[in-house]
Amino acid sequence: MKKIIKSLGLLAIVFSVSVLGFGANFAQAVDYTAADVASHSTSASCWVIINNTVYDLTNFIPLHPGGPAIIISVCGKDGTTLFNSGPHPDTAINALSSYIIGNLAAVPVLTTINVTPATPAVVVGNTQQMTATTLDQNGAAISATVSWTSSNPAVGTINPTTGLFTAVAAGTTTLTATSGAVTGSTVATVTAAPAPIPPSVHHDDDDDESEIEDRDGSNKSESEKEKKTNNGRYEKNSNYKNRGSHKD
Repeated sequence: MKKIIKSLGLLAIVFSVSVLGFGANFAQAVDYTAADVASHSTSASCWVIINNTVYDLTNFIPLHPGGPAIIISVCGKDGTTLFNSGPHPDTAINALSSYIIGNLAAVPVLTTINVTPATPAVVVGNTQQMTATTLDQNGAAISATVSWTSSNPAVGTINPTTGLFTAVAAGTTTLTATSGAVTGSTVATVTAAPAPIPPSVHHDDDDDESEIEDRDGSNKSESEKEKKTNNGRYEKNSNYKNRGSHKD
């Protein structure tokens, strides 16, 4: 007798789908979030998630062979566990498919962290702001908090919260942004600061002229001394000759 009643219940489901046209929204299937489903949590508007598929079971509530209470208990919720816990023949599953209105949208999950600039080169003593872009499984931006580390603090340090990198000494270090189990990294190259340019020696024109005059004056003085000496010798010799001539 129970088998007959169950069969009649399933036949009623199939009849309601094929003849009465329940589940007409199936052709307009779209993606819905869990929050979307939760907003339809009453018998007047009953959406249910089963195996990541969204169903509008509002019109099915009075037709359910096990009674309306079971369906109402999962309105606005995920009924996967309840549905899979009981045996459902293929006819029931096929009938249920006509109530599909969409799929459960995948929950965004952080999968990628891109670090920029990709190849930072920083001079010792300077800083570089690093940026982490967090993306979900679809490549869309997703909000996430990252922490920063430097593999070689002797070469460069990085603020764990802000991502500001400070170059300390020449070399390379890996900068890593981490959020949970997801990481993104790049290698920073630090170069030594260029040697300071020595100040140029400046010669004042007046000093140059004075130096030339000094050299000229020195030469002139030496020349005059030599001339006087020669003249003195010449005059002495002349006097000597004159005295000899006078004796004669």
